[in-house]
Amino acid sequence: MTTQSSEARDEAVQEAVASPEAEAGSQRAGARARANSVPTALPVVHHEAVQGDAPPSAQEAARRAAEAIARLRAALTLPAGTSLLHAQPPSLVQTHSRHKEASEHWEAALARVPRRLWGYGHTVLKALLHVIEWVTESPARFVIAAAFLVACWFWL
Repeated sequence: MTTQSSEARDEAVQEAVASPEAEAGSQRAGARARANSVPTALPVVHHEAVQGDAPPSAQEAARRAAEAIARLRAALTLPAGTSLLHAQPPSLVQTHSRHKEASEHWEAALARVPRRLWGYGHTVLKALLHVIEWVTESPARFVIAAAFLVACWFWL
């Protein structure tokens, strides 16, 4: 009897393993394990299923809103010690080298050349904005530059 019962158990186990539901369940478990293994910057929040069509209570809505605001703040917070207001802009040489490096990622000239041209245009525009900023830094420099431009305009 022991042999028959162990054989019956083995067959039942094999049928259960071979059934499509068991395969789908193992695939779902594998997918769930892979999804849980991916690190995220935000905490994982598990939401409770809402029973029926009843709206959540005011306390529940306030709790959910507070959680959403906390997640949004965590996502938008800059790393410590960084500030866009106090950061130094890259120099013209750094800007040009970044654009050159970015264009070299493309092997095809059809993509590389327009990317390099975009970099040249951006570097020229940045240089022009640097000159405008330099000229408008002091009132005396601005007046001298304006007088020079007026003299060039009427002279030529």
